[in-house]
Amino acid sequence: RKVLSFKHAATPSFGPYALVLTPTRELAIQIARDATGLCKATRIRMACLYGGTSKAQQIKSLDFGVDLLICTPGRLHDLVNKPDKYTGQS
Repeated sequence: RKVLSFKHAATPSFGPYALVLTPTRELAIQIARDATGLCKATRIRMACLYGGTSKAQQIKSLDFGVDLLICTPGRLHDLVNKPDKYTGQS
């Protein structure tokens, strides 16, 4: 309920309010496609991260903050454990 009543976009410092962890990229893409209409109607910012595509482009989708993050375990592991500009690790 709190996520649906949220009126302002998330900022990068807050991070996602909800995480949907999916075992495959096909499922992640399907969930993101189905959630797009709801997210637009409720002004929820969503990002979908999965392996097999450019990590840089997916990280860029996080730059303005997200409320809902849909991702696969491998890509989440990459972002958390490898140094890059998004995680702030050196």
